[in-house]
Amino acid sequence: MTGTRVLLRPQVRLIALCCAALLVPLFLPLLTGRVFTKDDLAALHLPFRYLYREALRAGDSFLWTPAYRSGLYLYGEGEAGMAHPLHLLLYRFLPLGPAFNLEIISTYIAMLMGTGLLLRRLELRLLRVPQLARKRVEDHALCRHALRSALRLRQR
Repeated sequence: MTGTRVLLRPQVRLIALCCAALLVPLFLPLLTGRVFTKDDLAALHLPFRYLYREALRAGDSFLWTPAYRSGLYLYGEGEAGMAHPLHLLLYRFLPLGPAFNLEIISTYIAMLMGTGLLLRRLELRLLRVPQLARKRVEDHALCRHALRSALRLRQR
């Protein structure tokens, strides 16, 4: 088993490097002070996050808002994930742009870590099943459709 681990180290490093390279574009808006805005992100998600953030900072209830469509049960809409502890922390203590970007980035990091743990648990080693392991990492951890969508997001 030790020999297998030694042989896997360069491959694991290469996979880690590739995953990091694919995540870099997601960090660019955060580092440049821009925000992801395309389609629903600008039209729906950002306004909901703004109302959520303002309610948190003012100490008001974020369950309902009169500022959208003459009143909307914002919590019931479910778009913002308002009860999630990470969202509570992000939007209470950070400005809207960085909080929104970190929320988006965190989902990709969670997918990547979850896929790595799944592959380890299922004992899918790159030497044993190279095509399957690469395909699973590509499909699930980096979620080709989701990553393509994120890379096409316009930034303002």
